[in-house]
This record gives sequence, structure tokens and C-alpha cells, in this order.
Amino acid sequence: MPLSRTSALSRRGLLQAATALAALGVAGCAGGAGGARPEGPTRRVDTHQGPVDIPADPQRVVCLDQYATIALLDVGIRPAATVDGLDDWMPAEHLDTYRALPRVGGYQPEFERVLAVRPDLIIGNSAFTLSGGSTYEQLTGIAPTVILTSRVSGEWQEMALRAADIVNRPEPMNRLRDRYLERAAEIRRTYAAVLERTRFNLVASFKSGSWNLCLPDSWSGVVLAEAGCRFGTAAEGRTGSAVEQSYEQLGVLNDTDVLFYQVNPDGQVDQAMQALLGQGSFQNLPAVRESGGTPFKNLYVFGYGQALGALDELEAVLRTR
Repeated sequence: MPLSRTSALSRRGLLQAATALAALGVAGCAGGAGGARPEGPTRRVDTHQGPVDIPADPQRVVCLDQYATIALLDVGIRPAATVDGLDDWMPAEHLDTYRALPRVGGYQPEFERVLAVRPDLIIGNSAFTLSGGSTYEQLTGIAPTVILTSRVSGEWQEMALRAADIVNRPEPMNRLRDRYLERAAEIRRTYAAVLERTRFNLVASFKSGSWNLCLPDSWSGVVLAEAGCRFGTAAEGRTGSAVEQSYEQLGVLNDTDVLFYQVNPDGQVDQAMQALLGQGSFQNLPAVRESGGTPFKNLYVFGYGQALGALDELEAVLRTR
């Protein structure tokens, strides 16, 4: 995304939200299953906010974050509305559909616009939807609301499966998950020797003057791990999404053989990343001297379709080693 062009949530905000997921998810919000009651057949689902009665087959779903929006599009459901600023998060195959969807504001939704859509179900995210001033009670007053939660950014798998189940489409998401797992296993088998002798790292930059080391629990870190990648010593074995570093700390990447760095889905590099790439200490890293570093369009993974794209990028590198 250069999200700064189109959204209220910057990449730095994304990292801050990722670190807040656990606290918000555990704490939850008051309200339980109160609020608007669905019409027609229902089923009860358990959430961090308590049991919620939702439509058995929802028809007008409002998605308030990228996880739910991408999950629904991945299983062939067109949301009734979504939020602004997700253009550069979207997989290419969903971009035109996303751009045509009605909007209900940014990560702090405008409740009048949500109400005007007449949703029969709302899906949001604890770190985004409930951290920007929205309240669970306000949302449930409009329609049954399910808030997805996770501890770290790499738990997008659980959120994708959860969202698909909430909208009564578990089978297509399970098939997509199976494709992803089979592809990752195939890469592990085919490139076992290369993977054994290669260390990987993922870097991003959320603001000029610093960079972020993405950890094995991060958005695409879990994808690399599933495919059998070994991380450099700076990231190996660490938990969480990412850690902010100064330019002076770039030397921790000296044992990296393949250095993936953040680019937008269209391959463009934003200002903060350009500043990092221009550092002499970055240019002198062994992985950069060897290949120039490796741009990674799918560094931010929010669903199984994007994870398959990340595996494509990984395999393209492995073929050359």
C-alpha cells in the first residue's frame, strides 16, 4: 500500500496495531450478544465479546478491515461495503472488485454510512475497528457484529478461516488453505538442499530514519517458515510481528543470504523504504552486494491467496540458488 496516499492507517500504524492485537483480543468489549437481532434463521457463534447470534446465511456483510474484506473476496463473496484505504493491500485479482465496493469510512467507520448499507452482519478486527474510537455497542446496535482477534500478524490464517466460517463459506476457504499447504510442502521437498544452506530475512520500513525486522511470526514470516526457510540469527526464534531498528543496526543482517524487502504490490518503493535502500550500510550487506536484495510484493499477507503469491516469489528466488 503506500497507505499514506489513500488510508488513515500507515504502515507504522499497522505495526502498532499488530502489537496491540493480543491485549485487545483478550480484553474484549462489553455487550455480548446484545444489540440488533438478525432476521430469519440464525446460528450462535462464540466470540471474545461473548456468544453472538448471526444470520445462518448472511447476505449483506459490512467488512471493517482488510482481513475480513480479503477473506470474503477469496471465497467469492462481495461485501455489501468495506472501508477506505485498502487499495494497496489488495491482491491484484481483487483490486477492481474492491474499488467498486461502497465505503463506510476508514478504520473508524462512520456509523450513519454503516446503517445506510442495511447490513445483516458486520465483521471487524479488534486492533483496528475497536482502537479507532468505534465501540462494540455502537456496531451491534446496527447489526450482529463479530470482531476477529489474533495475537500476532502471522495469525492471518486463523482470521481467514474464521471469517469464512462466519459467512457460511468454510469449504472454499479450506480448499484454498489446502492449496497453500500443499504448495509449501512441495517447495520444502523440492528445494530442501537450497533451504538448508540459505538464511532469509524480511525487512520493511515504516518511517524514514529506521527500519523494521519482520519476525517468523509476521505476515509473510509464517509463509516462509511453512515453506522451510531458515531465518537469519537476528530473527530466528523470536516472537512477535516486527522490531524497529536504527540504521546503525543493519549489521545484524550480515549472515543473511536472501534479504526480502518491502515493496508495494505494484512493485513501487515508498519514501521510507527508499531511504533505507539508499543507506551505505544497507548497500554493503552481503545479500545486497550479491543480488541487490530481493523486492517482495507479498510481504504483507492477509489471506491464503496472498500467501500463495508469496510462495511464488520465494520459489522464483530458490530456482536461482
